[in-house]
Amino acid sequence: TNQAGRLRVLDLGTEELLPPGPATGKIEDVALQVSYVFLSEGVRGVEIVDASDPRAPVIVAKISTPGAATKVALSGSYAYVAMDSSGLGIYDIRDPARPMLLQIVGGMEKAQDVDICGSYAYIADTGNLRIVNVADPRSAYVKVSLPFTAPLPASSDGVHKIAVAGSRAAVDVQGLGVSIVDISLPERPSVIGAIPETAYETDLVASGSYLFTTAARGYPPALRIVALKVY
Repeated sequence: TNQAGRLRVLDLGTEELLPPGPATGKIEDVALQVSYVFLSEGVRGVEIVDASDPRAPVIVAKISTPGAATKVALSGSYAYVAMDSSGLGIYDIRDPARPMLLQIVGGMEKAQDVDICGSYAYIADTGNLRIVNVADPRSAYVKVSLPFTAPLPASSDGVHKIAVAGSRAAVDVQGLGVSIVDISLPERPSVIGAIPETAYETDLVASGSYLFTTAARGYPPALRIVALKVY
């Protein structure tokens, strides 16, 4: 995506950056499922783009979310949307052109990020890591909350990034850094360590036993990408 709110596709075979897709709003996050692209656009909700022809992507549906859509995670036939103070929205996307709301899990301060592992959704919710049982998406519920109570810098959004792989979750508390949480028993999560020299990460991605973090530092900002083996 670019700052003008347009989807850009890079052909990995030719390294060609294809022409911009249709105009959208400010894009907070991108998720892919087969030939469909899900764009989180804050207060504009989520737009679903058919990119089966990468040179001519088409918007096929729009989800109007009750809160600002900051992140969307996809698992099977469902989309899980972090919706700020409205909590977690769960949508049936078996037909991406006709998404259907199944459930909203509320009671959250500010759901900023979401990741899925097995039957659980992990939500970065300002002062807490929320673990939501989504075994039945129509009756999902918060299974447990793990509070992060250390004093925060004045400008901090608190728990704002989450990435999950296997039995570990990486939780970024803005201004304080990334903690590693043991989730081998999702109903009994526990902090088991921290990653030094992390404080203002812009994204976290887990793959296998590795965690990739990015952060914009300094002026002009520089992008830092680190691969860390967390277990």
